[in-house]
Amino acid sequence: MLCVTGGERGAAELCARLAAVAARLGSGEPFLQEVRLDLLERVDEAVFDLVAKHRAVVVVCCRPARQDGGYDGDERERLALLARVGRLGVAYVDVEADVEDGDLCAMSQAGGSRPLLSWHEKAARPADLAERLCAMAARGPDAVKLAVPVDDAAELAALLEAGRAIDIPKVLVGVGEAGLLSRTHYRSFGSAWTYVAASTAVATAEGQLDLDRALVHGMPATSSGPLCALVGGENVMRSPGPAIYNRWLRRHASELTYVAVLTRKLGDTLALLERLGARGASVTMPLKREALRLCAPDDLARLVGAVNSLRRRSGRWEGTNTDVWGVRAPLARALLAAGLGTGAGAVGARALVLGAGGAAAAAALACEQIGLAVCLSARRREAAEELAARGRLVVPWDERADAPCDVLVNATPIGGAQSPWPAGRSLGKRIVFDLAMPPAARPGAPDTPAPGSLARGRSQLCAQAEHEGAVALGALEMWLCQGARQIGWILGREIDPDSLRELAACL
Repeated sequence: MLCVTGGERGAAELCARLAAVAARLGSGEPFLQEVRLDLLERVDEAVFDLVAKHRAVVVVCCRPARQDGGYDGDERERLALLARVGRLGVAYVDVEADVEDGDLCAMSQAGGSRPLLSWHEKAARPADLAERLCAMAARGPDAVKLAVPVDDAAELAALLEAGRAIDIPKVLVGVGEAGLLSRTHYRSFGSAWTYVAASTAVATAEGQLDLDRALVHGMPATSSGPLCALVGGENVMRSPGPAIYNRWLRRHASELTYVAVLTRKLGDTLALLERLGARGASVTMPLKREALRLCAPDDLARLVGAVNSLRRRSGRWEGTNTDVWGVRAPLARALLAAGLGTGAGAVGARALVLGAGGAAAAAALACEQIGLAVCLSARRREAAEELAARGRLVVPWDERADAPCDVLVNATPIGGAQSPWPAGRSLGKRIVFDLAMPPAARPGAPDTPAPGSLARGRSQLCAQAEHEGAVALGALEMWLCQGARQIGWILGREIDPDSLRELAACL
């Protein structure tokens, strides 16, 4: 069940949200709506009338400042507000776990409202999660809620385990972007519902999905179903993957959902994903080399020395590298367009690959597979030299603009408005392929570009290439080809990159 919340400041805005959500969700699965009295500028009779009108689906709280709420007035007055709400017979009255037992009972005595005993940890995830839940449940509420900060998705394993300690209705939330799995797959965590914001503008907690994104994820129907994860560092939260793949999955009536998972503890996170029924995972920076050690890689992944795709088969993780295809397919077409190759590959051309990570390793191999001689350049020369096998040359980073090459591939994280090329220096290339996804590509973020701009967007590097008359390939070209290959490999079916391109055009 979804509980839609919002940080409205006035009764008119609250009224509009309650009505709009009811109209949108009323014909589907059961839902709840949270009313935050502590965030309203004034709690008057109009507010109580609204609560009474929607009493059957309303969860009401008045969160005090000590629990990161907006109420900083008299405590007895706050409890009196909640007691009055309780007499209206709302679905739940949310009261903090540090109130007295008598005050807890007062919330439900007259109107039959059910008390939801909650605790929002502010500092760090406590070690005694199960003990806290048991102590809260022992006080006799109808449901309990525990929200704890999470810095790495691997920490959610403790929350998942703690939920087994009690058998009354509960809501367990990992707060922060790393806690997203506890929201998208709340049923797998044993939660009775999860909180989603009516819109990004009225979100009330860090890492909270908005209603549109929750529905794109297929929630609540997918919230106990299988998933595919996008695992990696903070860049996963900027990826277009969840927005595009989930729309594709919904269009094809798949039970699968695709979730960004922020982690630097890949082994522990893969163990958590196994418990949650994951079928596969996309792996991105900085975990591609570590993934190679934690799976059964195919020959291609071994050759690259990095894994970007995992799938669960026969009790183990299998790995491959679809980044190679993501670079190879668009670049082969560009070589033909630029007159540098034939259908059989490049003819006497050389490529300069910037970077020395997993993406650079995949790009170097892709270039070689289509007949390009490869040279490498990275800020850390020793890292580039590790990739300098089979005749690959290493160009010092400060001399990269002087390397005589026909093709430039940017496989560094530097992209968007920043360029990895020296300021004021001409590119002098026939083809430029920028693999760095621009930061503004994050779907659902406040700075998300207008519809279609993800597909149209050009990085500074690509803009310079076009200005100089070169063939410019943006990160989206690589992302679409490798993504179709990757999701198809995980699902065991062929996916046309153009079916993803159509969806990307809407972002």
